[in-house]
Amino acid sequence: MKRVLQTLVFTLIAGLIVRACAASLSARARPVFEGLSTGILLLVLVLVMATHFQGVLRIFGTGAIFAALLFAIFSAVAGWLVGGPDLAQRTVLGLGTGLRNIPAALVVSVQNFKDPNVSVMVLVTTLIGILILLPVARLIGRHQVGTLSESHATDRN
Repeated sequence: MKRVLQTLVFTLIAGLIVRACAASLSARARPVFEGLSTGILLLVLVLVMATHFQGVLRIFGTGAIFAALLFAIFSAVAGWLVGGPDLAQRTVLGLGTGLRNIPAALVVSVQNFKDPNVSVMVLVTTLIGILILLPVARLIGRHQVGTLSESHATDRN
């Protein structure tokens, strides 16, 4: 747990210091680091999947996939319900809660559990969450873009 805190806290502090001291550098570096972090996360997911492929296959038929499905849905709904009255805030909190912090979960599973099935379950839950919540996010995005377009058209008249 100490390593997780060190990794997350030191990274967060470093980012806040750079943002406070060099806002323009921070703004230019943000897209690079966002792309880099997304790419590394995908690489880690693929490597964990390749390393534990047999474990992933063993999960089928055990009910673990159904449990991951319920976990992703209930997490997203819980985030949505506590998101407050603002629709945009509810949406972000619901989607964010549904996917949680994948890198932190992987670090905890690898460093604190000797059983590789823990990492496999984190991976499966992550993939199920992505498969469910990505289409939901797209639908919400299309709906909100349509709503914004209609409100701009009304404002112009």
